[in-house]
Amino acid sequence: MSDDQKSDWYSLTAGENYYIEALTYVNNEDKDSFSTAVEIEQSDMTGHHHHTKEIQTIEVYVGETNKDTIRITIQNMDEGYFKLLFKNNWYPDGILSGSCSSTSTASELDSCLWYYMAWFCGGNDVTATFYDADGVEVDDPVVGGTGVYDMTSFSLMSRQCANEVVFIQESTTASITIQNSDEI
Repeated sequence: MSDDQKSDWYSLTAGENYYIEALTYVNNEDKDSFSTAVEIEQSDMTGHHHHTKEIQTIEVYVGETNKDTIRITIQNMDEGYFKLLFKNNWYPDGILSGSCSSTSTASELDSCLWYYMAWFCGGNDVTATFYDADGVEVDDPVVGGTGVYDMTSFSLMSRQCANEVVFIQESTTASITIQNSDEI
């Protein structure tokens, strides 16, 4: 553990409760962890200090999570394909999605973006609303229509899943706009 991962020393009083906060984010489909430790410094202790000779309690409270949403709007849907390049502070060069159909259902877009969203955002849930060429809401994507997809990460604590998403046109002529949580 490096020094920047350790706090300063604090003197504790037996029988008192103390608030310890650890900020982390859930990754890899809600399977992430962190650790905390208490070191007891006593100059008058003799022999081996063993943790089973004391009662130590730590309670973990999972507070409100900040779910990040990325909205993709595809106008004038066609039968072409596109890719998305997701960038964040950890991967400034980005992670490229697979080829996604511009007439994807919510589950098809979810599958297309699964690798990025699962490994770098803790998983995701994609919902979609579709409109025909006249702006009337329909159940499924239609050529010439519009699809509005909201990709919501499962559990983030304090950051955005992607701070930039770049549209890469393959064979689609559709117009695609992308918004992060702070723009929706």
